[in-house]
Amino acid sequence: MQNSDHSSNEVETERFNLECVLAALCYADVFDFAIRSEEIKSYLPLERVSEERLQQTLDLLVMQRRLFEQDGFYCLESDSGRIETRKRRIQLTREKWQKAIPALKHILAFNFIRSAALTGSLAANNSNENADVDLLLIMDHRRMWLGFFIVRLWAKFQRQTHPCPNYVIGDNQLELMFPSYFTAVEFALSKPLKSVATFQKIEAANTWLRQWTPSSAPLRSKVEDLKLQRKWYHKLIDGLVSSPIGAVLNFIEGKRVHWRSRGLYVPRPYVYKPHAPYRMIHIYQCLQDRLRVLGIEQSQLGDHVRQTISLLVEESRRWEGTAESRCQAHASLQP
Repeated sequence: MQNSDHSSNEVETERFNLECVLAALCYADVFDFAIRSEEIKSYLPLERVSEERLQQTLDLLVMQRRLFEQDGFYCLESDSGRIETRKRRIQLTREKWQKAIPALKHILAFNFIRSAALTGSLAANNSNENADVDLLLIMDHRRMWLGFFIVRLWAKFQRQTHPCPNYVIGDNQLELMFPSYFTAVEFALSKPLKSVATFQKIEAANTWLRQWTPSSAPLRSKVEDLKLQRKWYHKLIDGLVSSPIGAVLNFIEGKRVHWRSRGLYVPRPYVYKPHAPYRMIHIYQCLQDRLRVLGIEQSQLGDHVRQTISLLVEESRRWEGTAESRCQAHASLQP
C-alpha cells in the first residue's frame, strides 16, 4: 500500500511540474518570445523546482512534442523565426543597457532616490528597438512627488536611453500594489540598481511574491553595480528638494499628479503606478486561452487567472466611469 501511495505521489508531482513548466512557457508566449532554461525559473508559478528536475521536465515535454527546443531556447510552437527574433532582442538589450548606464549613473545619484531597480523588457532581456528603460523607484516619501517630477524632467533630455520611472513608491510604503502572478514575475525579473537591501525588505513584506515565483533567483544575485556618479549639481538639487521650498513644491506636484490622473495612477498617497486594467485584462485573457489549449486551465494558476480577470473587469468599470481617464492618465506623466 505504501509503495502504491509513493508511486501515486510521484505521478502527481511529475504532473504538477509539467503544468508549472507549461504555464511558464504560456506566460512567455503571451509576450511572444522564446525562453532559455535558466530564465524559466523566474516564470515558474507556485512550486519550487530544482535545476535537475526542471531540465528533466523540459526534456520530457520536448520528447512529447508539447514543447520545442532550438539552440537552448524553448517555445510552445516550432518557430525558428521566433527564436532568431529572441536572439536579436538579447543582443539589442545588451546594446541598450550599455547606452543606458551613463544616464542612470547620474539620474540615480540623487539622495531623494533611496533605491532603484530595472524592470520591464530590458530586465527580461527581451527589449525591442522602441523599448524604454523601465524603472521602479523607491523615493524619500517626504519629497516623493517633487523627486518624481525631477526624474521625469531629467529623463526627457535622455532621448537615446528613454528612462521611464513607471512604478514609484515612498520609502514608507513596502506593500506592493496589485498582488498577482504578473506583478510577481515582474519583480522576479527585476534587477536592483541601488540599495538591494531595500528590495529585500520589500520582498519580505510581500510574501506572496515568493509564493508565486519560488524558483526565481535571489535579488542579490541580479544586482547591477552602476557606481553612481554625483556631481556638484546633485548636491544643489538635493538641497533644494530637502528645503522648505521643496516641501511646498512637493505638495503642489502631488496634488497636480493626483488631479491629472483622477487618482487612477495614485491608488495610495505614496504610490504611483500606471495600471490600466484594459491591458491587464488582455494579458490575462491571452494567458487563459493558452492554458485552455494545453489542457491545464483547471489548475491553481488557471483559478488565479479567472479570478483576476473578474477583478480587472470590475476595476475597468471604475476607469470607464472617470471622464477621459485614459487621456488624463497619459497627461499625468508630463512634467
